[in-house]
Amino acid sequence: MAGSFWHSLRAVWVARWQEVAPRLQFWLLLGGYDVRDRSRADIFYVPYLIAFWSVWAFAMFTALSGAVAGLLKALDAATPALAAVQLYFWALLLWAIISLYQATRRSPFVFSAADAALLCQTPVDRRAVALLWFMSDWPRQFLPFAAGGLALGFALFEATYPVEGIDPVTVIGYTGHGLRALGIVLPLHVLILALIWSAGALRLHGRESRPLLRWLPIVVVLIMGLALLSGWWRAAAWPLMAAFGFSAWLPAFLALVIGSLAALALLLSAARALSLSRAAQETSHLHSERYLAHVGAREAAAQLRQARQLGAQSQATRLPARPGLWAIVWKELVRSLRGWRQGLWSWLGVVALSIGLVVAPDWGSRLVTVVFWVQLVARRATATLRDDLTHWWLWRQQPFPAWQLVGGALAPPAALLVLLALLAGVIGARLPFAVDSSWAPLLPLLGVQVALVATWDLLGEIRPDRLLSGEAPKTTVAGLFLALLLAGMELGAVWAVARLARSPWPGVVAGLLLSLVLSVLLARLVANRARRYG
Repeated sequence: MAGSFWHSLRAVWVARWQEVAPRLQFWLLLGGYDVRDRSRADIFYVPYLIAFWSVWAFAMFTALSGAVAGLLKALDAATPALAAVQLYFWALLLWAIISLYQATRRSPFVFSAADAALLCQTPVDRRAVALLWFMSDWPRQFLPFAAGGLALGFALFEATYPVEGIDPVTVIGYTGHGLRALGIVLPLHVLILALIWSAGALRLHGRESRPLLRWLPIVVVLIMGLALLSGWWRAAAWPLMAAFGFSAWLPAFLALVIGSLAALALLLSAARALSLSRAAQETSHLHSERYLAHVGAREAAAQLRQARQLGAQSQATRLPARPGLWAIVWKELVRSLRGWRQGLWSWLGVVALSIGLVVAPDWGSRLVTVVFWVQLVARRATATLRDDLTHWWLWRQQPFPAWQLVGGALAPPAALLVLLALLAGVIGARLPFAVDSSWAPLLPLLGVQVALVATWDLLGEIRPDRLLSGEAPKTTVAGLFLALLLAGMELGAVWAVARLARSPWPGVVAGLLLSLVLSVLLARLVANRARRYG
């Protein structure tokens, strides 16, 4: 490799800084600091800005700590710190497994078209490229875990000590618990991410992939599954035990620092024979998708992602030889399975809000949760139909009536809503702090009903001029309000009948009957509105 590591490091940094600098400047400007301002007042403004955002972050985490402390006590009233360890451990493990799965199938080093043309063809030391790409991408992935560690640290202080007001001792206590967690989480995240990127770098040696590395995520899942069954997970969570006060902090911190340095050394060693051209071929579309999402063009980013997924690497699908609506539903099922990563976090949000509906302690909090649940369900239920409408000319050339096309686009998300609602009902009913989960059977029909209302409203917003320009309609505020009103009517019927009968089950039966009647009427309205379009 031409040139030493340090010479290559300086050369690669010049190329990397051209992309990192505008991004950093944007976030600094969003925070109130303009790097182009060279006035003398700027010297005094920077400390003020740091102090302001530090106080703001402290106030936000302090305000959030009460709710998080209540959650930890509900999960484990005797030892809330153990509940914090479990929450953080499983969240970190889930992220690590997903990241490892992606790294063993696609390069973790994301290059733009300019990088592919200028950098990937030069004889620079590949270790310099790997180190700088890792260090510039790590803050983006670490920020959510840093916020989670601080939130849990603040919450543990409030759960352990009675807090009646903000005074210097309280400020020191909050800050100490937060920094204690953050000091462990930081090197731990570097250690895990460096190991994941090392696996990704090993896969990019030469021209051919290493098939054994594709099995690495499955091996990790099996090992962690055995650890869970045998009760050994606490040994793996030893650093987090130190982060949240179960063990000595300094030995864990020193061990993690040494481990993270060793993982970085492993990354540099694995990157010696890194094929930058292969990495650029695998990630050029991904860089464009991230850029479009960053500037707010999310629909364009979704279309580019879909084009990448439907490329030459995708296998052709043979539809079953059954005509009519069955072929449309089958096509949409295959499409949903291939694009399962799209909207994954939104579907997880649907599950979380559904569980919140089941375990809500009173009807007031339940109605507040319904507002957010209806919005998220309506967006996910109509996502496939909106994507079809952006290609209206191709969509309408299919030899099917419009009502079948609409039904086929609505069927997979509606079926998934029913399954997730049943899952949320089972999980919510088994949680120890669930007060009244008897009405959980109402959730599946409520989800279908919201999906039908959102689809009916979206079809009413179709405008030919917008369709010709590729602009799909969206669910309006009126449609969301109607879905919310119907859901509120059913919850109100459940509450009223349950109070009259002095038992929750007659209310649930009344709610199910009302929801079933409304769902049938809404399905007919959707079919009638869809028939207007051919």
